[in-house]
Amino acid sequence: MRHSILYFCATTALLCAAAAVKAEDSNFVIPLDTVLDEAGEQIEVIQGYYQLNEGAGVLEYRYTGGIYDTGASVITLGYSAQEMYKFLSIDVPIKVSGGARAEGVDGPVIGDVSEAGIVVSDGLHALSIDINTLSFNFDLNYQGTGDGPYAAVVPGVQMFVGTDPGSASLPTISGTPIHYSQNHPGGTAAYINKQGYMLDLHEWFPDIIPDTLPYYMADLEFVNSGTKLEASSDPNVSGPFRIPLTMIGDDNYADPGNEMTYSANPFVSNVGVTMNVEGTEFSVAEKTFLFDTGAMISVISTELESELGLDSSMATHTIEVSGAAGAIIPLHGYDLTVLDLPYDNNGTTGFLQFENAPVFVLDVGEGIDGILGMNLFNTAKEMLYDPNDPDGASLQLTFDTSEREDVPFPDPSESEYTLLYEIYSELFMLNAGYLPGVVPVPEPGTFVLLAVGGALLLARRRLRRKARV
Repeated sequence: MRHSILYFCATTALLCAAAAVKAEDSNFVIPLDTVLDEAGEQIEVIQGYYQLNEGAGVLEYRYTGGIYDTGASVITLGYSAQEMYKFLSIDVPIKVSGGARAEGVDGPVIGDVSEAGIVVSDGLHALSIDINTLSFNFDLNYQGTGDGPYAAVVPGVQMFVGTDPGSASLPTISGTPIHYSQNHPGGTAAYINKQGYMLDLHEWFPDIIPDTLPYYMADLEFVNSGTKLEASSDPNVSGPFRIPLTMIGDDNYADPGNEMTYSANPFVSNVGVTMNVEGTEFSVAEKTFLFDTGAMISVISTELESELGLDSSMATHTIEVSGAAGAIIPLHGYDLTVLDLPYDNNGTTGFLQFENAPVFVLDVGEGIDGILGMNLFNTAKEMLYDPNDPDGASLQLTFDTSEREDVPFPDPSESEYTLLYEIYSELFMLNAGYLPGVVPVPEPGTFVLLAVGGALLLARRRLRRKARV
């Protein structure tokens, strides 16, 4: 099995082949591919920070790219973004230097607490790129005018700001406080179209990129709480399925004092796991897993590993993690026979049964049996996370049952693509100079975050994608 490199750090304010979905009584089976579904995709966002400059009488703004992460209980600004802000003399003001502190597996992680400001976040539809004029524009509809969709707008946020050497690898994250958006009365939900954003590199670079399938990415829209996914007329789409969630964790949004702003995270209770070990079936139930859109992989605890009759000698997957202080830590994993998630659709109950679900072993926090990472949802068509659902916090899902194809994203190690990546990066750098107050959006997929129970797992994303046609 292929190895990948993962990076690990921690912060106390962060908690933590066709794919056919068929009915079996009230249960629905989602077969996973042990290679294609070893890892999943994070959800890219455009994140802004606004603050009133009372002396100049203007609202100063700063934009950068980041990820949407239900496993992160705070909103962060990555070290690299803050450094670019400093270069442009618009760095985010700091309220408490060194005030964001955590203990990682191999040493402390330290950052700064920002002054309170307005955080704005939206999906990739807010980004427009004109390759002919080398311009990258941001259109975050935060005014709440027109037909929408509207960006999430959250005032009074104190962010975790990455520092060097304390937290230099920390990416920019729209964590759970982003759902306090004042643009959405009654609460905010996140609608995710798994293939809502198309990046056609051939159109930009016809002499470099072959005319192959487009590159699809997840797009996020913030919508009003209580929004429901609808059944599709497409026979290849199954659902929707509603998974009840429990919000766990403290909340200081009303008065963060000198701390980072933080809020609760979503957990799924009554998760069942079945593992066939050398002809013997082990089944456990009523386990608690964190639903984490920032997690590229899924995780089980060492205690759950033991309950399933497993030990590291039976592992079928391996990766390596690097601690915040640079120590290399190996992780091993397995393909679970079945991972059951309970669903309840207007009184119709059952389980989503993920077959051959790849997981890795990592203890992420007391009382947490595992993490539901994005690899489980590679075949999902739509996701709607609603922590403010009037019927109780929920995750709604539909699944695409059409045939899958593993389509390689251009390999930057090949000479013709090396130039492309250099151009791509430079364009964002140039754009920062053209648009005062705007910093470059990072190259997609630079980091992925796994944030659970006081722990962050940072990973470089694989440069391979799937696309359905």
